[in-house]
Amino acid sequence: LMQTVSSICKINVFLLFSSRSIVAWMIAFATIDRYLTSSANIHRRQMSNLKNTYRCIIGICIISSIVWSEVFYCFELNVNIAAPMKCFNKSPTCRLYNNLANATLTIFTPSIVMLIFGLYTIKNIRQSRRIVPDSSTVVQSISRVRKTENSLTKMLFTQVLVFYFQLFLSFFHLYAA
Repeated sequence: LMQTVSSICKINVFLLFSSRSIVAWMIAFATIDRYLTSSANIHRRQMSNLKNTYRCIIGICIISSIVWSEVFYCFELNVNIAAPMKCFNKSPTCRLYNNLANATLTIFTPSIVMLIFGLYTIKNIRQSRRIVPDSSTVVQSISRVRKTENSLTKMLFTQVLVFYFQLFLSFFHLYAA
C-alpha cells in the first residue's frame, strides 16, 4: 500500500523520521537524567523526577512532530522514475531540508548532548569517590564505584561510536543531495 497510496507513504515517512528523532532525544535526556542523579548538589538531584520526565517526553514528541510535519508537503509518491524509492522528496529543497534536519536534530545535537552530559556524569562519579565513607563500607563502595564508572565509560564510548557512525551517514546524505 505504501507504494500505491500517497497518504500512507507520507504517514510512513513521517512516523519513521519523527520516531528516529524521538528516540535520539530520549536517549539524550536519559543521559541528562543520569547526570542529575549522580550530582552531589541536592537541587540537581531533585530535578530528576517523573514529573520532569513526562514533561520532556511530551515536549520531545510535540517538537519532533512539528519539525517533521513538512513530510506531508515534501514527500510524494512516484515523483520521477529515477527516484531511488517510490515514496521520495519532490524537490531538491525538500531533500536538503530533510538531510539537514536529520543531521542536526536527530544525529548531531543529541549526540553532543549525550557526550557532554556523559562526561559530566563520569566527573560526578569521580567527585563522589572523594567523599570519605565509613570505614566498614570502604571496600564495598570502592568496588561498586569502579563498576559504575566502568559501566558509564562503556556507555559513553558506545554513544560516541554511534555518534560518529551517524555523523558519517548524515554527511554522506548531505553530499548526495
